[in-house]
Amino acid sequence: MDHLNLFEQITRAVGPLLGGGHVADYIPALAGVDLTRFGFAVADLTARVHGTGDWRVPFSIQSLSALFTLAMVLKCSSLGSGTGRGIPPHDSDPARPQHPTSGNTKP
Repeated sequence: MDHLNLFEQITRAVGPLLGGGHVADYIPALAGVDLTRFGFAVADLTARVHGTGDWRVPFSIQSLSALFTLAMVLKCSSLGSGTGRGIPPHDSDPARPQHPTSGNTKP
């Protein structure tokens, strides 16, 4: 299956969901967003861009940009050093066995 066929299948699958939900009307750039629009694009390693749906329609990245900012902060600071795979969750129940990397030194 080629990527353009896959993109079209995704667009058709998303179609019934369009128009649902609410826009964040307290953000001026998002207040007038058309809930029936959907599109996405992917650039390949040769810089060719492939898209589907309304991918050429300009849009505000107000909420989406927060994810990129968070990723950048976590990568560039010590804030991200305690996250990820292999880090046990905090468990305050002393009767429960502790994960070996939790720092619990009780026998």
